[in-house]
Amino acid sequence: MKRTQQKKIVFAFVLIFNLISTTTIARVFSLNDQKVASYFKGTTGSSLVLQKPFSESIDSSATVSQTFSSNLAGEIGVVYTSPQVGFLLGVEIIHPKALAGVSGYDVASQNLFTLDSDVSALIPKFGFDIVLAKGELWRAYLNLSGGSGTMSYTNHYAFTTAGQTAFNSLADFSEEVGGVASMMSASFAIESFLSDATTFTLEAGYRQLNFNSLTYKKDVTTITGSHLKGDVVKKLDGTTAKEINFGGVFGGLILRFYVGK
Repeated sequence: MKRTQQKKIVFAFVLIFNLISTTTIARVFSLNDQKVASYFKGTTGSSLVLQKPFSESIDSSATVSQTFSSNLAGEIGVVYTSPQVGFLLGVEIIHPKALAGVSGYDVASQNLFTLDSDVSALIPKFGFDIVLAKGELWRAYLNLSGGSGTMSYTNHYAFTTAGQTAFNSLADFSEEVGGVASMMSASFAIESFLSDATTFTLEAGYRQLNFNSLTYKKDVTTITGSHLKGDVVKKLDGTTAKEINFGGVFGGLILRFYVGK
C-alpha cells in the first residue's frame, strides 16, 4: 500500500515538473524573435517654450515670474522590429504644465492682471530604429523620427483696476493661437527584457520642433490690438512674427508590449 502511495506521489511530482518545464520553455523570450509590439513612451526635458506664448505680447513694463520650464510628453504607437532595424508609427503629445493664476506686475510692483496660459503640441510621427548592438534580452539602437505637428496655446487675461488703467480700459480676453511645423528627432536607446513579453527602454535624444508661423484661431482684441481669425501672430513691435519652440534635449522611458512569439 505504501509502495503504491509512493509511486503516486512520485508520479505527481514528475507531472508537475513537466508542466512547469513546458510552461517555462514556452515563455523563453528573445528580442531577436520578436516582430510586432505596441508601445508607450513618456519623456521630459528642458523647455525652450519658456514665456514665449505671452511675454512677447505684453508691454515690456509688465513682468510675469513663472515660465514653461520643462516639456512633458507622452507617446503611443506600434513598432515592427527585426534583428537589424525597426519601424514605428506613433502619436506624441507634448504638454508643459499649464500656468494658472499667474500675476503680472509693473515696475512699481502693482498687480496688472492675472494670467492663465496653456500650450501643447500633437505630432503624428514615423521613425526607424537602427540596431547598434544586441543580445538575446537586450539591444542598443539609434532612433530617427519625423512628423508634422500642430500646436495650440490659449492665454486668458483678467485685468485689475490698475491693469485697465495701464492698458487703456482693455477688457478681459482670451486669445487662441495655432500653428503647424515639421518635427525631427534623434535619440540613443537601450532596450531590455522586463517580464513575459514586455521590455523597457531608457532613451536620451534631441527634438527639433519650431513653430514659426502662428495664426489666431478666432477674432480677438488683445494688448497688441484687434486681430481677425487667421491673422499672423506678431510680437509687440507689430512686425516680427512670434515663434514657439518645442525643441530641446529630452530623456525618457519606453514600455513595449510584444505580441506573437
